[in-house]
Amino acid sequence: MMPTRFSRIPRIMAVPVPLSLCDDDYAWLHTNVSDVKRKKAERMHRPQDAYRTLIGEVLARTMVSSALDSSYHNIVFEHNHYGKPMLPDNPSIHFNVSHSGQWVVCLLGSCPVGVDVEEVAAIDMELGKTCFAPEEYESILREKGESRLSRFYELWTLKESYSKAIGRGLSLPLQSFRIEIDSNRSISIHAGGEPCFFRLYDWGERYKLAACSMEEHFPASVEAITLAQLKEEAASSSNR
Repeated sequence: MMPTRFSRIPRIMAVPVPLSLCDDDYAWLHTNVSDVKRKKAERMHRPQDAYRTLIGEVLARTMVSSALDSSYHNIVFEHNHYGKPMLPDNPSIHFNVSHSGQWVVCLLGSCPVGVDVEEVAAIDMELGKTCFAPEEYESILREKGESRLSRFYELWTLKESYSKAIGRGLSLPLQSFRIEIDSNRSISIHAGGEPCFFRLYDWGERYKLAACSMEEHFPASVEAITLAQLKEEAASSSNR
């Protein structure tokens, strides 16, 4: 079988979240996720929150099944103590999902990875005192105008991607480590532990997207695909 664009590693893909879904598309998503995700989506009050949850799992399953050349429905996710999904029987494949606003993003790699996408919106900068290290907060305040909001979200997504890459997620206090972006846009972390690497992706003015990996090897760009394309590939991988 010829490899598809889904099968390459590392790979980062993004699917836009529709404002509304027709009944057929929602039913298809609903039947192609795990019971856990299905029940989680059913508890959500806002339709787009449910869409993001369902699309996220379908995207991850599709990318993993293609990378492993395995049937979509044979993929079984388990979760670590902090809730990060993983593939215990396939240690050479790692993935992470993030969603915000109109985008769902999945990063696939051959080592632990984390990804975070955030929709840029006006925010009270005082919040930075509670979620950034003092040096990070000071670097934000040194920025002027729109650059200040941009730096806030760059640091936020970088920190989130790191906490997700190491498998700690929200359990890791964001003030417990520091990330620095120097004048050349080089990114470094002060956290101790094993080395890790970062990349910021240009994802338009309204979004910030950051990736973290235990290896210095990232996808060159983010590939956006439609829900229709995702459905087509998921159907193909189901027949493997």
